[in-house]
Amino acid sequence: MAIDAMSGAAGKRLIEQICEVAWTRLPGSDGEQRAQAFIQDKMKRCGADSVDVQTFTAHPAFFRWWPVISILLFYACLFGYHVFPLMALACGILAIANVFFKLFSFDFLDVLFKKKTSSNVIARVSPRDGRPAKRVVIIGGHADSNYEYPIGSRFGTKLILLLVPVFVAMVGGALVTAIKAITALVDSGFVAGFGPAAWRAFTTPTWLDVLYFVVVGTVPYASWIGFGMISSKPVPGANDNLSGIAVTLLLLERFAMQGERPKNIELRFVSFGSEEGGMKGSKHDSRLVREALDSGNLGAPSVWVVNFDSIATAGPMLVATKEPLYRCTYLPEVYTQMEASAKKAGIEVVVKSLAAGTDSAPYGRLGIPATGIIGMGVGHAPANWHSLTDTPANIEALGIERCVRLGTQFIRDVDESLDAVA
Repeated sequence: MAIDAMSGAAGKRLIEQICEVAWTRLPGSDGEQRAQAFIQDKMKRCGADSVDVQTFTAHPAFFRWWPVISILLFYACLFGYHVFPLMALACGILAIANVFFKLFSFDFLDVLFKKKTSSNVIARVSPRDGRPAKRVVIIGGHADSNYEYPIGSRFGTKLILLLVPVFVAMVGGALVTAIKAITALVDSGFVAGFGPAAWRAFTTPTWLDVLYFVVVGTVPYASWIGFGMISSKPVPGANDNLSGIAVTLLLLERFAMQGERPKNIELRFVSFGSEEGGMKGSKHDSRLVREALDSGNLGAPSVWVVNFDSIATAGPMLVATKEPLYRCTYLPEVYTQMEASAKKAGIEVVVKSLAAGTDSAPYGRLGIPATGIIGMGVGHAPANWHSLTDTPANIEALGIERCVRLGTQFIRDVDESLDAVA
């Protein structure tokens, strides 16, 4: 794997090799395990000082079924309005909570699904000549792939906007059933809110019943979103995110060479598992890093994190200042340095908020300086995002080559900036 102008071609070949081992790599699947084993072997052959595997559990099936669960709860809410308003209210609240917690990266109903084992693979490169590390720099990407998003592959990050009417309808359904439940209790005295009074909506409708039927009118649209958002077909995930893995491995190969090793930083190169299953891999490692940093056992007094995601594009790279959907506003150190390194390397970047998420977000939420780098595709989403067309054949090697140059410059700049630090 040559790290030069041919790094784009070398990265594309790496992607092809991983896809030959595991064409798709759903979180916790055999495919993900095979890919991680391949990456582990590559890291060893690149010359890492050590390669470790972290294991953790995930509930990946939830991320296939969460939209369907929300829609079924929404149906139950609307049906129960007439016969059991209190039950309807409970279903409405659960539907809202399920969407809210999923969109903002909280764990919720996923614990009801079967556990599976996933893993992170971590390669370490120590400073040259046995020097003590002044900072740990984590470079990573995720190896798993997702299911096809038939709607999302057409609308990209605007998919969030398509969810807004569904969420509003669910809130409306919960509100009208809440009022209905209270009214039923007052009018009929039935503790459960069940009785003949519940059927008045069809004979003498009130203003509340009119609002209810307005909410019912959203069912076809909500059903299209709920049942059509995620298909049962896994995608190859060549750009999202074997492209980030390719950059990670190419940087590892360069900086594992004794003459290229930094003087002041310990490098950790991470292949994360189960990013598509709720960022489980980065959540797991970020907690361990935070604990080690707080206890003084990290091996250095500070740590920075950079993740590359879906970067095989000819468009500019986005360097994230925040990832709002993942409750993360980054400290400025890393993205400011990345912007400066990009300028020095002649790489076009856009530094702004990201309407998506990377594996850097869990670190950022814990106060660890970090940023995510993602390729800006044509329009509103990374190229071939969660699509069956996200194959090695559609990889734009230029994006890999530019990110290798950017990562190389960044690591050198960070290392040099620490020369004067005692």
